[in-house]
Amino acid sequence: MAFAAAFIVALQPMESQMTVAINNDVAVIGFAAVIYFLQLYTLQSESPSPLIGLFIGSSLSAVILSKPHGYAMIPGSAFVVALTLWRHPRSRRAWLFTTLSVLPFVAFAGVRIYHLYSTGILIPAQNHPKPDPGFLVFLNTLGDDYTAWLFRSAWGQFGWLDYALDGEWFDLVHAVWFVATCGLIVACVRWVVRSDDRMRLWFSGRLVIFSAATAALVILFILFAEYRFRLVGVVHVIQGRSFLFALPSVTIIACAGIGSLVPARFRQLSAAGLCTAALALHIGALICIVRYHSVD
Repeated sequence: MAFAAAFIVALQPMESQMTVAINNDVAVIGFAAVIYFLQLYTLQSESPSPLIGLFIGSSLSAVILSKPHGYAMIPGSAFVVALTLWRHPRSRRAWLFTTLSVLPFVAFAGVRIYHLYSTGILIPAQNHPKPDPGFLVFLNTLGDDYTAWLFRSAWGQFGWLDYALDGEWFDLVHAVWFVATCGLIVACVRWVVRSDDRMRLWFSGRLVIFSAATAALVILFILFAEYRFRLVGVVHVIQGRSFLFALPSVTIIACAGIGSLVPARFRQLSAAGLCTAALALHIGALICIVRYHSVD
């Protein structure tokens, strides 16, 4: 199932086509994936590694310098550092891990935040020409059309959003996510009520919760960016591809949910099915692109 998760991320139509080129969106996707992996590694590790701390701090610095989206990775990293210190309050390795995690980030984040203030991006909301309804009101009034457009542009709306996959492909993605959600609910209930040794071998409830929190923070952070843009009268700046750096955490959640619905002996078959579906979606996206340009 872990291999299936990586396979889905690699072949997701928008992610694979974003990462085929060199741009700052790719930098955010790549560095965020590294940070997420190191976060999970640290949460599972018995002893904190100072080298891992240096990698986390350096990757955080790189991701926020690549694009402001990277700030969404800060809360998870702060949680991991705080939890490490709470677990090992008297460990020199834990304090060295914390120091090497924080110092590179503080140095580069200071430069980045100063740049955002100097360019006026972080000016107070009351200085904007539009009335401020509040972020929660904004979330409640997104509308089905806009959320559907965000989903399409995250999974298969290509070019400069000129053309997209057929709606049947998006329906299949929705169906897989529905199955994964049901499975995740089953797994979480089982983990809370009665978690046995066989389940603990492959399912970690705390890592699933951490992954869900990571995905939720990314989504809320990007939607907050759209909310800020709307305060200055600019609408639909955020596209679905802006959420792609959350894909590893979302995919881990989905695979954990689907894996929980089948006995252990069928998980390899489930993983093969997910890989086949990801490959089919990828090929369908390539055919869509070729057809569009052939017509032109």
